[in-house]
Amino acid sequence: ALFGTPLAYLDGFTVIDLQEDRLDFQRLDALVDGWLADERPATRPDLVVNSATGEPGAAAGSRVNIYGWGIALRPGATRVLMDGLDARVASVETIDGSELVIAIVPEGLRGKTSARLQVVSGEERSDEIEVEVKEVQPGIYPLTYAAPPGGRVNLLVSGIGGCGRAISVTAGGKPAPLNSCSASGWYPGAWEVEVTLSPDLPPGETPLVLEVEGLTSPQYRVRVE
Repeated sequence: ALFGTPLAYLDGFTVIDLQEDRLDFQRLDALVDGWLADERPATRPDLVVNSATGEPGAAAGSRVNIYGWGIALRPGATRVLMDGLDARVASVETIDGSELVIAIVPEGLRGKTSARLQVVSGEERSDEIEVEVKEVQPGIYPLTYAAPPGGRVNLLVSGIGGCGRAISVTAGGKPAPLNSCSASGWYPGAWEVEVTLSPDLPPGETPLVLEVEGLTSPQYRVRVE
């Protein structure tokens, strides 16, 4: 999986692998010695990231990726607590020897700017760490998006805080009007946003940017064909 994105063809989305571009596994090195010393679960704030973009932080209602060591090795269920609230665990994975827990940030954290996060793996608990909580943290999942000029594109997005907010998309610097927005039925903690590309876009790859209440996502791309 890639930042919690299934490596499969699902509902018209084709995943491309940007794992090497998005994740620096050296960030985990400092955790290894500490985990081997006491064998308790371990993570740290810069390893708690937006599941679409890999940027540190967490937005209420959205998926968050928690990378660490020993967070999925214990028997029994893995739990994630944020200020004492259960963050629904979507999956537990192992990538190149490191471990990943994907959770959905509780809605009860909306309006807060930080939360104490703890991973419970079996009978063991990690130290609590303080992570930044954001009202919105827009991101576009790294899938392959393609459409003709003037065509419609269905984007899988994260961190928008719900469809009732001011949402806009540009493609190639031109507005891509919003047709619909809904919570994803097949990927909890994400949303599907359908937009129409400008008919003036030339063929080829063009920059794609999501904006929510004045905050912009990292630039992604759409193939115009």
